[in-house]
Amino acid sequence: MYNHSLSPKNEIARFLERVSFGPTKDELHNWDYTNVPLSMATYIENQIENVPASLHREYFRRRYLSKQDGPKACEQNSVWRGFAFQEESDDVTFTITPVVNNSVTGYVLKRDEYVLTVLEDPLEYYSDTRYWLTNDIGGSLELNQDLTTCDIKDFVGSAFTSSSPPDVPRTLSVTVDGGCKHVVGGNPEVNLDPRFVDLDSVQYLDMSELNSSTEIIELDNGVDGRPYHVLVKQDGI
Repeated sequence: MYNHSLSPKNEIARFLERVSFGPTKDELHNWDYTNVPLSMATYIENQIENVPASLHREYFRRRYLSKQDGPKACEQNSVWRGFAFQEESDDVTFTITPVVNNSVTGYVLKRDEYVLTVLEDPLEYYSDTRYWLTNDIGGSLELNQDLTTCDIKDFVGSAFTSSSPPDVPRTLSVTVDGGCKHVVGGNPEVNLDPRFVDLDSVQYLDMSELNSSTEIIELDNGVDGRPYHVLVKQDGI
């Protein structure tokens, strides 16, 4: 007759493999082996009563895409985006305000009080609402007025230049005179030009001194509910 028994440590290791994502060395080292059945029961009770659930789906979505239950902009494991408008919903209200600094004008694009980007020129729109067939300019979006998007794609700019084929896909569209007009150049790139944005009014992370050897960045949570932004060098470091 074959008999087999486990040491208390192996018994707890097998237990943790069944009730969790697996044991760690620290758990096995610090476990109270005085009364193994009681310690197992205590562990289960603590998991149910005191420990928040850790779900594979939540873990995946927090690291897959920031707009889907993802981390806030400066949380660890967040995903950065380079486009100003996010494809979370249509009907996003925004304004474009000209700001002059030393005879140079920047156009600050805001959603509510939050700065999304700074434009070098006012945004223009195509005269036609069709997707492919025209590159005729219809005009410029009004300044210092509430504007509303009618279509947003998670993409910086457009797939092609203004040469043939036309500037498609249309990654940003705005309601103009009751029609959904495509914006020339598409979804603008995030650009916080310090000449036109008071960086003291936003929470940002200056990454200009980072290099390729940097592996871990500790990021704090927001302060006073202010949005996060990131300043990076042109080479993407």
